[in-house]
Amino acid sequence: MSGRSRARASQSPTVVAAALAAVLAPLGCAGSDIDANPFHVGRTYSTPDGAAARVQVLGPLWDDTVAPGFRETALHPLWRRVATPTEVRTQLLAPLFANRTTADESSSRFLALAFSRTHRSANTTGDYDFSFFPLVWFGSGPRDDEDYFALFPLGGVIDSFAGFAKVGFVLFPLYYWAQKEITEPETFHSVTPLIGWIDGGPRDGSWRLLPLVGHWKYDGKYDKWSFLWPLFHWQRNRLDTDDPSTDVAFWPLFGIEQSRNIDFRAFLWPFFRFRTERVERFDEANVRSETTYWRRDVLWPLWKSEHERDWDYLRLFPFFSRYRSAELDSDAWMIPFFWRRTTRERDWSKETFDFVPLVHWERKRWNAPADGAAARADDTTFKLWPLFSVSDEAGGREVKVPALLPLDIERYTGDFEASWGPWFELWHTRRTADGASRGNALLRLADWESRDGRDRFSIPLLYSLDRTPTRTTHRLLLGMVRFGGGEGGAELKLLGMPLLTPDPPEGAPR
Repeated sequence: MSGRSRARASQSPTVVAAALAAVLAPLGCAGSDIDANPFHVGRTYSTPDGAAARVQVLGPLWDDTVAPGFRETALHPLWRRVATPTEVRTQLLAPLFANRTTADESSSRFLALAFSRTHRSANTTGDYDFSFFPLVWFGSGPRDDEDYFALFPLGGVIDSFAGFAKVGFVLFPLYYWAQKEITEPETFHSVTPLIGWIDGGPRDGSWRLLPLVGHWKYDGKYDKWSFLWPLFHWQRNRLDTDDPSTDVAFWPLFGIEQSRNIDFRAFLWPFFRFRTERVERFDEANVRSETTYWRRDVLWPLWKSEHERDWDYLRLFPFFSRYRSAELDSDAWMIPFFWRRTTRERDWSKETFDFVPLVHWERKRWNAPADGAAARADDTTFKLWPLFSVSDEAGGREVKVPALLPLDIERYTGDFEASWGPWFELWHTRRTADGASRGNALLRLADWESRDGRDRFSIPLLYSLDRTPTRTTHRLLLGMVRFGGGEGGAELKLLGMPLLTPDPPEGAPR
């Protein structure tokens, strides 16, 4: 593919997004403060950072939101675009297609099947990658050695794949290779999965001719042999410690690994495994002490017990499990249905309870700052899927009916919920820490908002309310009947004809 063709391919999602926006923008543009529900519901307001506005058209169909450093426009669920100073994200029928563009990179994804990426910077000519999994892979870069092409399973080379710098194959799985470049180049060669060798790096000289014999080594860490693989094994492990071990196994009947301080035995692997390790320590007074760590598997995966350096674990599958470490306490019952966890970080600790997938509850407790200031109020979330969810965070509250997804992780589910949620929204309210609130009901056809002393409410065709500290205005039948009162006196209009007109504010032109 030529450079010009690649540029057109990488820009095509942007072109599609621009075309959709051009066609749909007349439906509603954020910034117009007009209430003609359901055809147009516009709200404008100010924030500490500047002016902001939002508009909704035909309930769940279209919306456009503008705030300082942010714009979101959507034709639900077909198309959605989010722009910030650092990136522009576009989705088509999420999660079907997604595009992300930053100052130096543009990437597109079609489900998990097709992916393209264009990377550019001020001092390079850029590079391009494309894949249609698993059939076609190709890309190019500033240097000739960065160009690659692969047609699976016939042959080719793929750059930066599955943690490897490069992989290549001919009539996969007849022959394939993979290269790592950590401290030095290291290449893994395979002729079918049974025959292979390694060139370069710490594992240089490893080879296998299975099932007859294989030799795997890592300089300074291990040296392993297998005969009539996978039956007979002889290994030297832990060579990078002062207590190397020797492992002899006849798989799956038994395996024994021993050193001065460890004893690891397996019988009918993986069903019975027993491991112990003694670790001696000396305190500041040079007094010796000894700690024993262990792991025991009995009728794996039914029973497992571990006491390790950083954690303790007990499991009787599927009835119960318990995990304890400095960062996490976790208990589970009737795995995988009931979970209770406590996660600890530097600034907070979080307790959660889950009855998968129906119930989720969590409370995040913030630690007091080092400067002596008061700790931030707790954040809490409760979800009874699919009925509703309630979330209190950073002094605000959000309520949703129904809860669209049982899993709510913004990084993975945020775009999907934002694209499809309006078509399922029966009730959705948000309140921010400054006291502003907003609500929608019945697929967003009912809309209300309270901000900076101004309250507004509307339902389609029939009625809308606009109330400030000085006046209240009611509109019926899309404004054909308008009446109100407050400062300046009463107001009444019928079919646009003023019957009662309030006095203008003092100082206003007459």
